[in-house]
Amino acid sequence: MQRVLSRALIILITAALLLPFLPIGSAAMAEPGSAQGDLPCALRSLPLREEAEAVGDPLPARSVSGFTDIKGHWAWAWIELAYRRGLVSGVTATQFAPNHALSRAMFVTLLYRAAGRPAVSLTTVDAHGNTVRKRYFSDVAEGKWYEAPVIWAYETGLTAGTEPGRFSPNQPTTREQMCVFLVRFANYQGKALNPQLPQSVFADDAQISSWAKGSVYLLQRCGLISGVGGGLFAPKRAMTRAEATALLMSYLRATGQLPPTQNLVNPARTIDYAQMVSDLTDLAIEYPGLIRLSSAGTSVEGRDIPLVYFGKGSKYIYTQANIHAREHQTTNYVLEILDVYAYAYETGASFDGYNVRDLLDAFTLVILPRVNPDGTNVAQKGFDAAQNPAALRAMSGANKGAGNWKANTRGVDLNRNFPCYWRTIVDAPASEAYGGPYAASEPETQAVISAMQKYSYVCYLDIHMAGQVIYFCNPGIDDAFFNASKAFAQVLSGKTGYSLGNSDNIRYDHSAAAYARNQFRHPALTMELTASTVFPHDSAKFYTEIWPYVKDLYLAAMTYYK
Repeated sequence: MQRVLSRALIILITAALLLPFLPIGSAAMAEPGSAQGDLPCALRSLPLREEAEAVGDPLPARSVSGFTDIKGHWAWAWIELAYRRGLVSGVTATQFAPNHALSRAMFVTLLYRAAGRPAVSLTTVDAHGNTVRKRYFSDVAEGKWYEAPVIWAYETGLTAGTEPGRFSPNQPTTREQMCVFLVRFANYQGKALNPQLPQSVFADDAQISSWAKGSVYLLQRCGLISGVGGGLFAPKRAMTRAEATALLMSYLRATGQLPPTQNLVNPARTIDYAQMVSDLTDLAIEYPGLIRLSSAGTSVEGRDIPLVYFGKGSKYIYTQANIHAREHQTTNYVLEILDVYAYAYETGASFDGYNVRDLLDAFTLVILPRVNPDGTNVAQKGFDAAQNPAALRAMSGANKGAGNWKANTRGVDLNRNFPCYWRTIVDAPASEAYGGPYAASEPETQAVISAMQKYSYVCYLDIHMAGQVIYFCNPGIDDAFFNASKAFAQVLSGKTGYSLGNSDNIRYDHSAAAYARNQFRHPALTMELTASTVFPHDSAKFYTEIWPYVKDLYLAAMTYYK
């Protein structure tokens, strides 16, 4: 798996792509420090974090671009977003060439598109009154795809060529050039840079060209770049098409030129597996760096169990939904949380009085939105949707109908399959209550355990459907842990209006939440979202029966642990 760029490098790429190309050795580039000015800063540094498990797109996500060479690439979401917004195209209909060096022609074209494709006249009138083609550069031929962008860049003062009469369209763009481009393009756009951090000298400072040092260190003092590691800046390294695209899109988003699309999710309907993957894909593409997709594992029938990273912080909250098949509206809830919170984050808006940006810069939510995709497929579409429908129909509880199915398609109730005081209530596969042949026998359970082990989480939230109750402990925990868990549960109870469950009567001591409590010694709550205990629930009632009570749930949890 390709390594993710460092936070600083992604930020650098983001800002630099919008800068005008200034050629090596040109008069324009020979003005060290003159292009910066002292401009008010409109750029917000994006704290993009490395996430080895969340690079690329392991899910069968829907691609609009059709590029076959970006799946699994760290920049796939940036590239898809840029394509959707009409800012990039491929080298062929199916190839983007993300790791190829970014040429000067490509760079100028990106800037031109980012500027809104301003009208460009390709002709002029010569001294004899004849209309002739503009030829500022001998190596920019008439009819080339980059002809108009190059003319625009020259006439606006963003580039002067590599030497008199030459543009060198196929020459790659370096990191130090990108810094100069960024500062000058920001100036051209009226976007300001306001240095506030102390300057620290890069270990390879001697390799930074004199005409670029002013721009490099200005961006460093603005918090937009910090090098590539080891105190190095690597000024002569060529930028790739993927890096440049990520930089451009981040810059546009940070400067308010790329507002996010609102209401990507419709939670007031049945969301099957394909729709869930489509919604997750749209969210990850709309919010690169904020929402990142991976897979926790695969189900009995071979479906990916999505794993979502949401936020940019170093404190972690674990949450999961839809471990019981018939409770699939919990997936709807988690998707709506992603949609609403992400939009508030990117627009800088508060939500119910919470500063969403501050919270998601401090926290990362690690989310399994659908733990039980196979069982849910049965609950939503009937027994015939399973790979072995006859086996399911023969199981105990099948007579209640597919809509009441809780287990996976091996008849194991996943929330009774965890290695915590494990036992099984019934002795054979069934629609519910069978704990499996042994603890953690199921691949879905193993995926949950693996996700729970990734980080030291401040808390765990398991989302269920029935009763508007919060269960926060299980028999056998000590008083100090009981009191800490109860204090957190009381905060969420006050926010949601849900009652606290009677800890003395909790039967589910081999559940996911009980496993988390006993294994990791952090509060782990089971949240039952709706008042009704009758299944199946009606997804159309989402905005009346679920959302009003729990829309602030994760914001309250992050605030409690901030």
